[in-house]
Amino acid sequence: MGLQRFETGWKVLRQLGWRQAGAFALYQLQLRSGWLRARLPIETALPAGVIPARGLLAVPAPEALRAALGADGEAALLAEAEELLAGRVRLFGGGPRPLQLSVPQPLRHALMYGDRLGEQDIKFIWEAGRFGWAFVLARAYALTHDRRFQEAFWRLFEDFVRENPCNAGPYWTSAQEVALRLAALAFAGTVFAEAASAEQLARLAGSVQQHARRILPTMRYAEAQHNNHVLSEALGLFTAGVWLDEKGWQRRGWSWFEGALQTQIAEDGSYVQQSSNYHRLMLQEALWMDALGRQVGLSWSHVTRQRLAQAVRWLLAHMDENGLVINLGNNDGALVLPLAPGGAEDYRPVAQAAAATFLGQLAFADGAWNEALVWLQVALPEQRLSWPVNSVAVGRLSGVSSWATLRAVRFAARPAHADQLQVEMWWQGQNLVCDAGTYLYNGLPPWQNGLAGADVHNGVLVDGQQPMRRAGRFLWLDWDQAEWIERTQQRLVVERYGYERLGVRHVRRLEWLGGDDWQVIDDLLPLRRSGEHVLTLHWLLADLPWQLREDTLIFEALAGQLRLTVRLEGATQDATFCLVRAGMCLVGEGQSVERRGWVSRIYGERVPALSLSWQLHTNLPVRWVTKWQLKK
Repeated sequence: MGLQRFETGWKVLRQLGWRQAGAFALYQLQLRSGWLRARLPIETALPAGVIPARGLLAVPAPEALRAALGADGEAALLAEAEELLAGRVRLFGGGPRPLQLSVPQPLRHALMYGDRLGEQDIKFIWEAGRFGWAFVLARAYALTHDRRFQEAFWRLFEDFVRENPCNAGPYWTSAQEVALRLAALAFAGTVFAEAASAEQLARLAGSVQQHARRILPTMRYAEAQHNNHVLSEALGLFTAGVWLDEKGWQRRGWSWFEGALQTQIAEDGSYVQQSSNYHRLMLQEALWMDALGRQVGLSWSHVTRQRLAQAVRWLLAHMDENGLVINLGNNDGALVLPLAPGGAEDYRPVAQAAAATFLGQLAFADGAWNEALVWLQVALPEQRLSWPVNSVAVGRLSGVSSWATLRAVRFAARPAHADQLQVEMWWQGQNLVCDAGTYLYNGLPPWQNGLAGADVHNGVLVDGQQPMRRAGRFLWLDWDQAEWIERTQQRLVVERYGYERLGVRHVRRLEWLGGDDWQVIDDLLPLRRSGEHVLTLHWLLADLPWQLREDTLIFEALAGQLRLTVRLEGATQDATFCLVRAGMCLVGEGQSVERRGWVSRIYGERVPALSLSWQLHTNLPVRWVTKWQLKK
């Protein structure tokens, strides 16, 4: 056991790097020695005499907001604001639930809390405590000047301050959560300032100061994560620096944020966390920093602007024109700076604003998503991008009315999911061939980030083993790398290396056959005499009406009929077939597996899907040919 722990520790150090591992070790030393608790004492009173120096952003006129929102967007914004007045909030983009800002008493020091509070995933508590709902109340007030929205904010703010003193309780555990709440408080203070009392603004500013002071001592932890934590915490510090005119916080926040962008965005525009959701978070925060930076005369370097432009192209290449994206990697529904309607599933607000800001072009026609442009003070460009954007370079092919992606990445930082060679397919706005998503990070087994493995993604599993070693809920070692072999407008070919240790070479080909017909070819080739292997081909489809006719599965999609056939070449026996829906085997041979047959596009919610698998015991080489025919 000791040798195994040493080996794991050595691999963590080697694969994550000395700087990242060293930052984490220093954070642990500071935490366990009591140094951090001494630096972060519980404060039961707000600082006095703190005054905002300026508004964060210019508050738009109601006429400008109405013009951007349109009738439907205005109705959606006000409906969500009215829900908040009734004490209901939409967390992670899900349905309305009670807005609760108090937690079980007595409160312990913030650093004594873990990832669960009783039986509840801590993220449900943190999400309400991010104050994302404050953006909704403030935007509704700017649109209508209805004092009920302002009064609701101040009541909820005072409730929070009374129930959750600084550095006490779970709302203060994570500096990232603190930073995001800080941004929401400062935004609300800007919008409500004209009708607020001096005492209200002073108390709000004092709270923002407390939030900023909470961020600084645990920046080592953020550096160790090498992800969105650094961005969010730098944003929080910079926001406080702008609102309160603290030049030191401005300098440090901007420097940390820009440095993180340059190390976390790859040259092809992909984001270090390998997640569509966190890619959006990065762009949202960059847009916020860009708008605030203009207020104090700061701008991005040429290198940073290039990386941000590529990041916009990457996002657009993984989007459908209805605003939905591929469900890549960890998806906790983060929508940290909601400045337009649409909810967590609609990526058009950030894509439109980012394309206008960093590309100088619009991504979409006018719609309610343009509200974000108004708040960020970004002028509407005259040019509009054509679809699809930068497709082949990032693994996207387009048919007549369908498109598909093939995932292949050379990891430079820790992967999120074991999803190399994952294929997704879309047809007229419907995601037919899916990624299962995340569901929960901190649920009861098997829902502790249980959808991260290769067995629930669209690929081939060899000998029932993951292609990488899982060393924790969010940590993979011995990374499954992949390389592009061919990229044309009709064909994408890629090779992965995760199964080389088992003596297996896996090459996958995604082909557009014309019209809306597609083909995926999986070649499993021997690297040495490795004997017989157990091979499992898995596909996850939307929950569609289906029927089986001989060797063809027929599904009824919104746009028409999907016909799926799987052909096996090179094997001496037939594969066994199993169809699972919502954890239950419906057809074929195989055991019901609780994690199979689900899709989660909203954190904490899952819906049934169809999990199809074919399994056989065979010697190599073997070829699987999966053909998709989409007919109206």
